[in-house]
Amino acid sequence: MANRGNSVDGIFFLQLAVSLFLIVSGLLGIMDYASTGSKLSRFVNDIFGGGNNVITIVIAVAELISGTILLVGLFLLIRNRTLFFAVLFVFVLWAARMVLYYFLNGFLRPDALVWLHAMAPDLIVLSSLWVILRRYA
Repeated sequence: MANRGNSVDGIFFLQLAVSLFLIVSGLLGIMDYASTGSKLSRFVNDIFGGGNNVITIVIAVAELISGTILLVGLFLLIRNRTLFFAVLFVFVLWAARMVLYYFLNGFLRPDALVWLHAMAPDLIVLSSLWVILRRYA
């Protein structure tokens, strides 16, 4: 719903920032997937038996769609349930991406401080998604 009270609160700005972040991340992920370098990388992976990185494009599309729903939800009447499931979907994908990237593909590498520093922005996004998710629960 467009305005859930008479005043604009901090969660409004958090949702605005996260929605714009998701839209831009989704667009960049799709554009990067279609770039010449990325196509060449996938071609070389296919030659040597590597898998096609479909998860990257799935996450990018989910970010773009969910970010758009969150942004539109700030200004137009959208059911809380729709917003809840849009945020939940991205929250689960973001958490899965973090587990794959930070825990299964390089736990504490190259060292603990660098690993924590690299993971911190993703934790901020995940925490923000959690706050927004609770708003629509």
